[in-house]
Amino acid sequence: MNYYTYKSKALTCPKCNWKGLGSETFLSDLSEIHTLRDIECPKCEATIFTFDLAKVELPKDNPSKDLKVCFNCTNMLWMVGVGQGVKCSLTNENIPNRYHTCDQFADK
Repeated sequence: MNYYTYKSKALTCPKCNWKGLGSETFLSDLSEIHTLRDIECPKCEATIFTFDLAKVELPKDNPSKDLKVCFNCTNMLWMVGVGQGVKCSLTNENIPNRYHTCDQFADK
């Protein structure tokens, strides 16, 4: 299962046996402390699959502009757990959010 392509995949709920495309499911909110997001069944809200966004890899072929964000950058420091938010290791500055991008983006 790929975070960037799951919407086109056929999925089945393990709890209620709902079947459909990933685009028909719900993607859970992301906690500021955790990096997990669940794909949830639209019928019973059971978790169908969980992504650990800290381990998600970008597509190898030149990622699109909307994927060139801090969350996918090797320079991002995830310091929320120690109360320091999200920072850039190049400038040591806070970034507005994990979806920010800059000219120094480098693929993970």
